[in-house]
Amino acid sequence: LSRASAVPRVRALPSRPNHVRIRVLPLSVLYRSTVSHQTLVLARVLGFESRDIAANRAGQLSEQQRGDVARFGRHARFVGAAVLAINAIVVAIAVFTMPTNARASLAQYLPQILVGALLLTMLVVWLSARARPSAGRGARSVQGPIRLEHRTIDGMDVHEMHVGTQCFSIGAAQYRELVESGLSGAACTAHYLAASPVPYLLSAEIT
Repeated sequence: LSRASAVPRVRALPSRPNHVRIRVLPLSVLYRSTVSHQTLVLARVLGFESRDIAANRAGQLSEQQRGDVARFGRHARFVGAAVLAINAIVVAIAVFTMPTNARASLAQYLPQILVGALLLTMLVVWLSARARPSAGRGARSVQGPIRLEHRTIDGMDVHEMHVGTQCFSIGAAQYRELVESGLSGAACTAHYLAASPVPYLLSAEIT
């Protein structure tokens, strides 16, 4: 054998450029990495997401929240119309079931009755409008420690979450979870829509 054939041959590998892999994290993962565990508890209990609180910080509402507010408004209008209908039915039954002579004497008070009915209608419409949050007003914010309160009014349980000067109505299950999570007294920023008698809570975060 020749000397050249005895030397092992080495094949040079083709050079490859260095590849850098960039992993794009979902927005939910990025959100979880930038907020505290207590804020995540609030998000789970109160039912809002990262896109909601991001919009609320800018004084706006997310698309999901706009839909929720619109449904709440339709419910408030339905309740107002139902109250007016029930009042009209009760008055009609009372008039038609009274004796004929009493009905004739009542006719002289017809103008006062019509004025009273008109004022009642205006009152119900006004209360319905005040109770209906408007997305066009924009989100407001209030800061302060969380204070959880459970009261009984006329045999009905009322659960509330106070933040600063605002009081928000919450459900019994939400109240229990917030108490068990130890969030009472934690510094909080709550985002809400103005409504009467209770503001409409949008989202909240521990600060």
